[in-house]
Amino acid sequence: MPLYLCLCPDYPNVFERRLAAREAHLAGSKVSREAGTTLFGRAYMDEASATSNSRPKIEVPAGQIGSGTLGSTMLYRFPTIEEAWERIKSDPYWVQGVWDKDRVTVNELAYLPTDETLKLVN
Repeated sequence: MPLYLCLCPDYPNVFERRLAAREAHLAGSKVSREAGTTLFGRAYMDEASATSNSRPKIEVPAGQIGSGTLGSTMLYRFPTIEEAWERIKSDPYWVQGVWDKDRVTVNELAYLPTDETLKLVN
């Protein structure tokens, strides 16, 4: 079954909106993981918040998000790209106006035989 890489940048200045929608977003993500359609999902951050650079870091507790969050990235497994888009468009971050709908991208990854055995990342 195809894999899809989804990049979902946030609109500017929506951190509070992201926080308000986060619980519902995580609940939906849990359902998708249990169904085997979400293999990976994570927020991505601005450079000041990244842990891989030498600048002072913004301290955020493990499992939390900080105000330097720029968007989300997910790896989905669906039969069609349309189903991947349906999943994106049903997400609370899409519905509640966190993700920038004009900049969200969903791209199919090149197939490898090992794709079928790729496991969920918690």
